[in-house]
Amino acid sequence: MWQRYLRWTMTDIKTLMPGYEAYKDSGVEWIGEIPAHWEIIPLKHRMRQVIEKITSNNSNQYCYGMENIESWTGRFIDGQTKVEGLVNRFYKKDILFGKLRPYLAKVALANKSGVCSTEFIVYRVKKNNIALYYKYLLLSSSFISFVNSFTYGSKMPRTNAATMGTQKLPDPPWREQIAIANFLDCKTTKIDQTV
Repeated sequence: MWQRYLRWTMTDIKTLMPGYEAYKDSGVEWIGEIPAHWEIIPLKHRMRQVIEKITSNNSNQYCYGMENIESWTGRFIDGQTKVEGLVNRFYKKDILFGKLRPYLAKVALANKSGVCSTEFIVYRVKKNNIALYYKYLLLSSSFISFVNSFTYGSKMPRTNAATMGTQKLPDPPWREQIAIANFLDCKTTKIDQTV
């Protein structure tokens, strides 16, 4: 039961948010049907990649590595990560997407500023969009499976920001983004309490 919400798919929208009168085919296989008034747009139209690289020895901030993000939940895990060389700077409400082995579903919404490994793509949601909704969307099992299908490299499969930017996403109005994000947050909180 708990994995249903941690690994939700786009087809679960009908169950999660009942009450939509009409649906339409999104034209995107991994998405399937969406409410008739939603749009389908490329990722880069709702989020922009933040590229602010600094050398790790110029930062006194804690550095998050891939091991500091819990798979499928996006929770930050404490622990010392030592990174030498370049790191990415991120700010509160930025989304970190693990591009190395995307099947591990290392996607987190930053609750404070910091620096992270360059194995993360840092996204900032554009105005009038809800970061928490996009975190859950990028963490959906449908999206993770889709991204994993176009990685490159056999031993250390990766995706890249250019390819990610062209991928189409379901785009509900911002009030519905809030409702979906809050619903999923509530469900995951209840799951945490139960566990």
